[in-house]
Amino acid sequence: MLANRRLFKPIILSSLLIIIGILGLTFPLHSIQASTASFALFGSFSPPSGWGSTSTTITSPGPALTVMAGQMVTMTLNSADGLTHNWGVDYNGNGVIDSGEPLSSNFGSAGTTFTFTATTAQQTYTYWCFIHKGAMRGSFIVQAPPPDFSISASPTTIGPLNYGAQGTSTITISPMNGFAGTVTLSPSSPMGLNSHARPNLAQHQPRFFFD
Repeated sequence: MLANRRLFKPIILSSLLIIIGILGLTFPLHSIQASTASFALFGSFSPPSGWGSTSTTITSPGPALTVMAGQMVTMTLNSADGLTHNWGVDYNGNGVIDSGEPLSSNFGSAGTTFTFTATTAQQTYTYWCFIHKGAMRGSFIVQAPPPDFSISASPTTIGPLNYGAQGTSTITISPMNGFAGTVTLSPSSPMGLNSHARPNLAQHQPRFFFD
């Protein structure tokens, strides 16, 4: 009977994709920025001593590296003078590498790749070659992450829906890191299915109905 047929049609909800399928409505949601910061450095103890983004642009101090608090960082490290170096960040400012502070393995002309997670403490630190120190230093700057927002759905799955049935999901939008922008959610639906939103502006919780 027509009344018992189930709908298997897509609905686009702004940046959300809601799909009616055999498991009902599902809500893949906005992902928070989580990109990796990547840098390439060439180090030299022989004059000119320091660090550079290429083997011909070495200065002391070396290039300032800026990352977000808690961000994944990948360093591609090379020796410009053929000597053995390492690279690390001195978080507590005592001039030596301590437990919990990032330090690469030793590398020469073949280079190495080193990945670590930046501290969440936001300030400017010093990176060094801890074998030679001296001029082989630069600034490692940890900043607050940019403003963003998160979106969650409750429930994350609705249905299956029959003709004449109604499903409801509450979408919660939460500001992060001082986010004060506008987030636009606009439901739309194919023929045979109606959708509408009832926003709760005080709690940033629009409710979406499907029938």
